[in-house]
Amino acid sequence: QFHKIDHAHNLFLKTINKSDALYAVMFQGLITNKVPEKVLDLFNHMKIQPGRFTITALFNACAQLSNDRAKTIGKKILQQLMNNNHSDNIQLNSAIFLC
Repeated sequence: QFHKIDHAHNLFLKTINKSDALYAVMFQGLITNKVPEKVLDLFNHMKIQPGRFTITALFNACAQLSNDRAKTIGKKILQQLMNNNHSDNIQLNSAIFLC
């Protein structure tokens, strides 16, 4: 099973024009396959604004990891959402697990 997600991750890295939907699917695949740390790595290199599903997956990865790096990233994203009034119930519910 890990070989499949590793192959998908490599294909993702080779993709030039990554959409938010592609990030969301990749994030969810990494989370499902128990490699949420790669979600944070990919997020740090995102060149586009993440959408609600990508942010929800990011919060889920942060909650799974529950380490200092994940908490810092999760809280930063949550603060940005609150400041921009772009949060919705799904994102806020996902962020609860960071506390």
